[in-house]
Amino acid sequence: MIDITNCNKIIVDTIGKTEKIIEWYQQNKDWLDAEEFRIPIPSALVELPEEDIKFYYEQEGVFVRLHLYMGGVYVCNYRYDPKTQEIENIVFPAGLSKEKRKVARMVLAADRTPYKEALKFHSLMCFATHYRNCIETTEQKEKRISHKHRKILRRSGGATPLITTYRIDSRPVPADGTKRHYTKPTEQVSVRGFYRTTKTGKRVWVRPFTKYNGNSGNNKTYKV
Repeated sequence: MIDITNCNKIIVDTIGKTEKIIEWYQQNKDWLDAEEFRIPIPSALVELPEEDIKFYYEQEGVFVRLHLYMGGVYVCNYRYDPKTQEIENIVFPAGLSKEKRKVARMVLAADRTPYKEALKFHSLMCFATHYRNCIETTEQKEKRISHKHRKILRRSGGATPLITTYRIDSRPVPADGTKRHYTKPTEQVSVRGFYRTTKTGKRVWVRPFTKYNGNSGNNKTYKV
């Protein structure tokens, strides 16, 4: 189980901000979708307090795994393909009964919640890619780590990772057609191991790896 109290965070504090970012993405969808999809903010928990919804995202190769929380309760996780913008492989908590799982599946399908949260994630990542300068730091604190990990850091001369809170400033969401250049992420991104299917149909295991090596490994919280 993911410790969502001890990870990077992106806080979108109002529904209005979320809607404006989605509207910006949809107005600029043609040229945004023509670009390579990037995740400039590492694996993080996106908090939507006015909707009482949270979702944690992490990369799985070319896919993204979204972990959905509603009303403070872990509901499910599913895989999202940024290229096709489709979701699949919905997984419910192991302790959920067959009957409750059936009801949950019906509710999610009726409201299309997984698709809605995937759209929010996709829009937010596109916005952060082109308007990272609109995200400001508001708080920093040390990440909780094990005693063993802390000793290793001391011996190696490393610093304790930080969790940083960010907020999108008061400037308005850019107008239709406005475009900025991509800025390489300043944090390391850990990618879990995954299976890749080659053109010949063979499945190959790709070991876990870190992207953007040499950058800071700090955990951060972003606020929109």
